[in-house]
Formats: sequence, C-alpha cells, structure tokens
Amino acid sequence: MGGGFADGLGRAGGPHQRPEQLVLGCVPDRLLSYTWHTFTPQWAAAVGVGEELRAELAKERRTKVTYEIEPVGETLARLTILHEGFEPGGTLIGMCGRAWPMLASSLKTLLETGAPLPEPEHETDQGAGGYEAHETRPDRGTPEV
Repeated sequence: MGGGFADGLGRAGGPHQRPEQLVLGCVPDRLLSYTWHTFTPQWAAAVGVGEELRAELAKERRTKVTYEIEPVGETLARLTILHEGFEPGGTLIGMCGRAWPMLASSLKTLLETGAPLPEPEHETDQGAGGYEAHETRPDRGTPEV
C-alpha cells in the first residue's frame, strides 16, 4: 500500500504527519496494518513525554500494528490487536505492555456503555496512555515490566 499515515495522535493529515508511517495493509471492515509512529519532539510535547524518554524511544526500531476484525456469529465481532517487531529488552515494549490492555478495556467499555474508561493519573513527564509503566532500571536503562 505504502500511503502516508496520520500523526501520532491519530489525526489524518495532522501537524505531526510523518511520511515514514506507512499503511501496510487495509481490507475495509476487516484489517488495518501500519508502521508505528516516529517519536518526534512534537509528538512528545503533545502527549506529555519528556525529552529523555522520547530520545530513548526514538533509538528503537519501528514496529508494526495490525488490527483484525472477525465476525463471530450474526451480531458479534472479535478484534485482535497485534503489535510486533519490538526491540528485545527495549523501552517501548514495556510501555505498550500496559497501554494496549488499557486501550482495549476502554474500547470495550465504550462499545458496551457509550463512555470510555477514565484516563488514569500519570506523571507529567511520562505522558498518557500507559507511559507511566516506564521505570528505568539503573543497571540497563530499560523499563521494569
């Protein structure tokens, strides 16, 4: 496919649009696969991530996210989220290990009740969406998970 993707906040054509973000696959109502975003200073400022953490994330290789929707019976659907290609022992995998389950739980709650889960409290230099899971180990500079 190879088309450019939205900014790090999910807005198509937003101010943080990066040509390196590519849609890898798209089947309407079934599948979306894309390269994960670039960790720019603009993205960090928008989501409240400190420069030290942003620079650490920027060193890691780009990952890939795939969403797949499968029908289950006549009225239900199953959503599978696959995020792969992480740097072994890297910072991003620890952060995403907390963020994706929170996102999936909030989406489920939204679909069932009409309202998402409230945002968790987090420290200002670590941002939203599970970034509070990042705790640097003094011996390796990688997150505790």
